[in-house]
Amino acid sequence: MSDNPVIVLPRGTKIPDHIALIPDGDRRWARAKGFSPLEGHKAGYLALKSLARASRELGVHTLTLWGFSTENWERSSKETENIMNLARKMIEDFMKEAMKEGVRFVHLGRKDRLPS
Repeated sequence: MSDNPVIVLPRGTKIPDHIALIPDGDRRWARAKGFSPLEGHKAGYLALKSLARASRELGVHTLTLWGFSTENWERSSKETENIMNLARKMIEDFMKEAMKEGVRFVHLGRKDRLPS
């Protein structure tokens, strides 16, 4: 664990082996704050990045993220492109850290729709 943990848990807390997340609400959060959907997606990306780091530090074995549903493709092409750009950055950032720490990335789903 790092010298400055992201999350501090009460003594005796059991850490789950697997956490599954369905990120939702980036656009609603952004609208409520007066921001663009892109700003909401960026905030969601930063939150996921922090969560992934904290999960590793706490010893969570598996972190599963639901990334993008088929319904999301019906959004505007600009929003979809922005989300795919963030996904590309998230995967690149994750892979850099994963290689250092021996973490693996497994993609489940249509690879033909992943950003190149």
